[in-house]
Order: sequence, then structure tokens, then C-alpha cells
Amino acid sequence: MKNLLVSSTKKNAGKTVLGLGICLNSKRDMGYFKPLSDKIVVKKERIYDEDSQLFKNVLGLKEKEEDISIFHDYTGILREIAKDPNKKEEIKKKLKERFEAIKKDKDFVIVESAQNVSYGLYAGLSAGHIAKELDLRTIVVAEGSVENIIDKTVMCKHYLNSFKIDLDGVVINKVKDKKGVENIAIPDLERRGIDVLGVLPYEKVLAGIVVEDVVDMLGANLLAGEKGLTKRIDKIFIGAMNIESALSYLRRYANKAIITGGDRIDMQLAALETSTSCLILTGGIYPSPQVVAKADKLNVPMMLVSADTFSASKSFENITAKIEVRDKEKIEIIKKIVKENVDLSKLESK
Repeated sequence: MKNLLVSSTKKNAGKTVLGLGICLNSKRDMGYFKPLSDKIVVKKERIYDEDSQLFKNVLGLKEKEEDISIFHDYTGILREIAKDPNKKEEIKKKLKERFEAIKKDKDFVIVESAQNVSYGLYAGLSAGHIAKELDLRTIVVAEGSVENIIDKTVMCKHYLNSFKIDLDGVVINKVKDKKGVENIAIPDLERRGIDVLGVLPYEKVLAGIVVEDVVDMLGANLLAGEKGLTKRIDKIFIGAMNIESALSYLRRYANKAIITGGDRIDMQLAALETSTSCLILTGGIYPSPQVVAKADKLNVPMMLVSADTFSASKSFENITAKIEVRDKEKIEIIKKIVKENVDLSKLESK
């Protein structure tokens, strides 16, 4: 039986969600391998990939996270190849050796590419290269507008075909426009010989980020509300306007993150009177002790960054949702939606 490579049409389309859902719904002894890391974590002189850590912990894998994802510094790899093109052969050898070690004790292995099908091309670590070298079946996850799903999926098919690799199917993820997908995307893709293996609905819980992610990504100094770090963030509000204009918005939306100046005591107090997930104070200006005490009492995380409000809001836009082993709700949702919406029998068939 061939093992399975999961790739995608774009970054953050949902490869990890699909791969984890397949593993959680399988009765087989499942393995996981992600050759090229694109979610690097550096802790206590260890380097590993976030997705590798997630699969290791959820599936109880024996391998170390840094062995499940073996190529971490892609920029460094590119520099080495530029100096010595023979490095590509070393990469190919290491790729095969590590995969053989992972699959020897497993019934079925999910291999995940980095970012999208072509990422890693120069080093021989794109989805096409990995599928060819490791003899894998290949599917992609597509996400976006109907026309984007069609365009990018067809592009993925042609890219894989250039390696003499067939695209075994596509799973469409984060679907809000179900009619558009069913009436336009699926018929069009199937006419082009692309099997649609499933359609996963948009799940607000999976798309949401939590306060702890914000603290980590912004490198913020947490001043109060440590007990609220697991709160979900559904909306972001820039508190730069006058308080009268802001009040109606603050009262209208729940689970919001508010970015405002450290000297805007009026905005901070107003936010604490409504359903606020966290306060991000900018400019390196420490807030009033009164506000800090109130935030702590309400378990609303309050953090301080040195950047100005505009820069902090731009940095916030780059924060993406994470799935961690402690996120029991997210993991159960992943298991459920993949079971109910993906043809798992096709994915694990011979």
C-alpha cells in the first residue's frame, strides 16, 4: 500500500487539519513525516516544527520532533546548494533514509509538504520531489474563492504531472459558499479529471487564534490576566478613535482583541466593561495601576509592546491560528468534520 502525501494550493489551506483528521479516524498504526519545516520553533537549543510536535503528542509517536521534520533551515540549505550543487544528492539520501526509519513500524504514514506543492523546489523538497522519491500517493487541500480553488488545483495537477505523479484528489477546505463549490468548483474539477474527495466547512473555532498566540508572536510583556491566555479572539479593534465613537462597537462584538495606546485609559476601561479577550497596549507606555488591577481581576490579559498602534496591528495580521495538543475542542472538531465530510476509504485504499 502506498503512503500518502498531503500538500496544498496555498499556505495555511489546511494540510495539518486534514492529515490529523485522517490519523484520528484511522484504526491503523499511523505515522507522520514532514521533511521540510515551515513552522520553526527554537527552544533550549532544540529546533523543531510545530506540526511535528502536534502529531507526535496527539498520536503518541516515539520519534523526536526534530526527527519527524529533518530540514529546518531552508535559507541555509539554499546557501549550501549554491556553494555545492552535490548537496542535493545528500538531501535526497537523508530524505529516503529518514522516511524508511519512520515507516518501518507503521501501517500507514501521512507525509506533509511545506506551504504548497512547489515550495522547496530548488532543494528537491517540493511536493513533487517528495512524492516521486518516496513513492507516495498525493492529494492537495484547496482553499479560497471558487475561481481560486479551480485555478490553483489545476496548477497543482500540472505541476505534479511534470514529475510523472498523479494527483489522486483534492479536499476543499474552509468552505463558506457551499453552493458555489457544489455547483461550480466540483463539476469543473471533475471534468478535468480531478477527484473531489471531500468538502470541509469553515469552522470558526479552528480559524480563531487564542491570546497566548498573540503574546508569543508579538513578543509582548504580559502585565495582567494570565488566567485568560486561552481565550479565543474573533475580532480585532484598533482603539485610536474617541471613546464616544468606540463605545457602540465595543458593546456590539464579543471575544475581541483591542489594540490601543498605553496612555488611553478611557479606552482601556471601556474595553474592560465589555466582552474583551485581551488588551494590547502600544508605545511602551505602562498603563495605570488601576487598569492593570481591574484587568487581572477580570482575567483579561493585558500586554505591552514597544511598537506604535499601526505597527502592532500590522504584526497582528500575520498571526495565524494554531492547533496544540491541549486544544481538546479543536482536535475533536477536526476528527468530526474529516470523518463526516471526507471519503476516508479512498484515502486509505490500495
